[in-house]
Amino acid sequence: YLETYLGHTAPVYRVACSPYYPSAFLSCGGDWTVKLWSLKDVRPVASFQTLDLSAMVHDVAWSPHSSTV
Repeated sequence: YLETYLGHTAPVYRVACSPYYPSAFLSCGGDWTVKLWSLKDVRPVASFQTLDLSAMVHDVAWSPHSSTV
């Protein structure tokens, strides 16, 4: 591996690279969060948590039509 990113407190289920901005990627995990990352930082740029703490986030995806969704 090339880099370690610190942010999730449970297993990471999916990582998705942005098709619009090469240094941005998303991750989701068993800690009920989705995190937005930049290759330039080892800490997340933004973190989003589900309101329903009984439902883990298993997948993330970028919109194929909009760079901000």
